[in-house]
Amino acid sequence: MELARDRTALLLIEFQKQWTGPGLYNRSIARELRRRDVIGNSLELVAASRAAGVPVVHAPLVIDPKQLNGTFARLTRGRVFTAGSSRAELTNGIHSPGDSVVHGRTAFDAFVDSDLEQVLRAAGAETIVICGFTTDQCVVKTFRTALARGFDAFVVPDCTATFSRIMQRRSERTFGPRALSLAEVRTALAG
Repeated sequence: MELARDRTALLLIEFQKQWTGPGLYNRSIARELRRRDVIGNSLELVAASRAAGVPVVHAPLVIDPKQLNGTFARLTRGRVFTAGSSRAELTNGIHSPGDSVVHGRTAFDAFVDSDLEQVLRAAGAETIVICGFTTDQCVVKTFRTALARGFDAFVVPDCTATFSRIMQRRSERTFGPRALSLAEVRTALAG
């Protein structure tokens, strides 16, 4: 498998302290996060992407409790991924000042109400390599929309996590041949 580095972007969905820092959300995916070393794998992939000149794009979910835009924001009353809180911050070590950060997102699908497509198109991305949380929700929904919008989308399951091994495996089957291992992506970026 080859990735045209000048036409590829790495998309990181919700690498935020809500998932990766202490708390309920982290505990809900902790077993899968640790079992597969998702953070370590993701740090490795981010470093390889930057070394290859591949843009790194973050798609955080940040909810303003004064403007509950979207169903998830209304259901949670803005108590998770809350703007200005440490939980909404990007995961330590994952973000770098040169990375792009998507704004306006209101749904599990990172394209909904956000500037994600504009950010990707401005970066010249035709291929998107997706990582993030949770595999069965935000990652799957974003992956499907990316394909529908004409992007050549792939997912790196080594850099995703969800609530159980069963849910993770079921989600991975959804990606079919578009699920790439960390080793495959590293090799493609190095080539």
